[in-house]
Amino acid sequence: MCEYAVVGVLALAGRLVARHLAALSLPVLMLVVPAAIVGEVVVVAVVGDDALIVNGALTPLTTTPRLVWTAAAVVLLGVIVQLVAVAAVSVVAAGVLLERAVEAASALRAAARRLPALVVLFVIGSVISLVTVAAGVAVIYAGGELWAAVAAMAAPGLASCWLAWAVPLAVLEGLGPVAAIRRAFTATRHRRYRACLVVMVGCVLAPGALVVGARWVLSPWEGVAATTIEAVLMGTVGVLATVVQGTVLAVASLNHWYPPVQHANERYRPVDLDALATRLPSRTPPQVSPTRAVVTAGALAAAVAVPGLAYGGYLSVNPMRLTRVADHRVTSSVTGYPITLHLGNRDRPLLVAESTHAGFVAQACEDRSCANGTPFEPIGKAVESTQVGSATLPDGSVAVAAWAIDRKARTEPLSRPRVLRLVRCTVDGCQDVDDAPIVARAGSEAFTHAAAAARSGNGLVIAATGAAFDGRGDFTPQLLRLIHCADVRCARPRQLWSTRLAYDHAMVDSRSLAVAVGRSGRPIIAHQDRWTGAVTLVSCPDADCRAPSRRKVVAPQQDHPLLDRPHRNGVDLAVTADDRPVLTYRDARSGAARLLRCQDTDCARNQAVTLTGPDVLRPWPALALSPAGLPVVATYDLDRGRVLLITCHDAACARRTMVPIAPLRHDPGRLEVTVDGDGRPWVLWSDMSPYSNALHLTRCLRPGCRP
Repeated sequence: MCEYAVVGVLALAGRLVARHLAALSLPVLMLVVPAAIVGEVVVVAVVGDDALIVNGALTPLTTTPRLVWTAAAVVLLGVIVQLVAVAAVSVVAAGVLLERAVEAASALRAAARRLPALVVLFVIGSVISLVTVAAGVAVIYAGGELWAAVAAMAAPGLASCWLAWAVPLAVLEGLGPVAAIRRAFTATRHRRYRACLVVMVGCVLAPGALVVGARWVLSPWEGVAATTIEAVLMGTVGVLATVVQGTVLAVASLNHWYPPVQHANERYRPVDLDALATRLPSRTPPQVSPTRAVVTAGALAAAVAVPGLAYGGYLSVNPMRLTRVADHRVTSSVTGYPITLHLGNRDRPLLVAESTHAGFVAQACEDRSCANGTPFEPIGKAVESTQVGSATLPDGSVAVAAWAIDRKARTEPLSRPRVLRLVRCTVDGCQDVDDAPIVARAGSEAFTHAAAAARSGNGLVIAATGAAFDGRGDFTPQLLRLIHCADVRCARPRQLWSTRLAYDHAMVDSRSLAVAVGRSGRPIIAHQDRWTGAVTLVSCPDADCRAPSRRKVVAPQQDHPLLDRPHRNGVDLAVTADDRPVLTYRDARSGAARLLRCQDTDCARNQAVTLTGPDVLRPWPALALSPAGLPVVATYDLDRGRVLLITCHDAACARRTMVPIAPLRHDPGRLEVTVDGDGRPWVLWSDMSPYSNALHLTRCLRPGCRP
């Protein structure tokens, strides 16, 4: 064998892989394919039906100790199989270099005989890896810069990467772990940095680039078909990466290149090539016909695809009847406050989020996934930080009713009255708040204002709470008002009805007000006292709201407002196909999600059901209607850590199906649900940790979220 520097070693390894790929990959396939299938079967059996198919991939719902230990065992088995496969490839590559053909089975037997030594080397490498990571983490915790942490991790890695030579040397020379390490140290003397460079480029960077490149190519696609293709491609890339690693290590360990100053020092030669050639389990290579070569290549390609195809077949057949959803993390920085989800033209989502610094923030999503979007704030910063109302218009835009400070009022800034403006938002942005029409006025008392909006034909109905306007901005009693706009321009807003309320803080982090429109355009309002949990329902008999009925459908439930997290109280409202209101709310005492169904149009009689168990951390449940006019509720199962979708089979939700659609890893945030024209629910929910608030958009792929 000739003598090569770093580039020569890598180039020779590349030529060997290109010319002898079938021979080099055969031992990898003989070992990896059965191990991969066994791992898949074990994981699928342990997961069972406690999983989802998310974006076409199997995703466990619950991280149980059994699953953790099983996954750890499968990963450990995979690492050991990978190590043995690399050693076997090194034996085959050495045979090619020394013109002594080695069968794949013989190479695997040679590697298996040194399995204890390989396991010890793996443990040593794992300890070094842990020390490397710990060094970087320690620098970060000590307040160091990122470059210092990278340097701290690079130092032990570069100082020990020559240990990778011990893997082929243990098998080629029949050494134990300590002898193999000592031999690797001796063989790399006077060229250690070059040995590390070969290992880093050939065994880390090149295989890593293959894996990253494959994932980048497949990143735009999702679904079972894309997952199957990804599994097959990643399996192929994994086999190729193993072949590259084993070949590079074999070429490097057999290389006789030394710096000129040490070239004459024979005792530092890495390997006696003649002695090694006699120890190889070689045979005379048979004559292979072109037809057999083609058949062999096809068989190898099919073998590579078997684990990926088996995984894709399981997902396609779905024998456990797992729920299929698409889930994406939304690129929005506002996740701690209520967010409304609107489906505009072609189901392109538009989000309206309440915000403490800008009143509300909207985000236009580029596609259904909402993984990429354009967040924007309303032009003008004088929007009150309280509940805003929004509704989808026929053209796909969204009308947002938001209280704002009247900056034109000639009073002191703190005593300026509030005005309720109707802001139109599209996927291109929101109009200037100061140019939006004013539909109501209120006093200056801060944090008493809230708004809710619903579409009524081509117009809007808006429910709003706020202090009465006396013309001077002084404190006045709080009012609940119902306003009708003929269109989004609202040139002539018409107040249909109003009544006085007890003083209430309508803060941005709760939803105390909801409005819906029933048959013939009649409005219905639900208002919850965030301190006591009491819910009042106002039902109009007609579109003009003449002589509406007002009933307290949920009695006050607590005496002390700070015991059960009133900021998580809220109410949602809809009107079913038979013109009877249905609402969901959070039980202020226990935190349970409840649904109340009115048994007549003015809710003189009603029936309530409890949908979940108690938990004070649960926010109010979200409500939408299916195309059949039946309730669809989104909430959290906090006992099992899941986002829960409840599909009602009757208007009172006495018969219902409860389907988990996502795992909840941390604390629950506000959530919203809507149903598209095909009956597929969309749920917007938050997974709130101490470090970040992850906002997710989960979309069921089948009507009613059926399997």
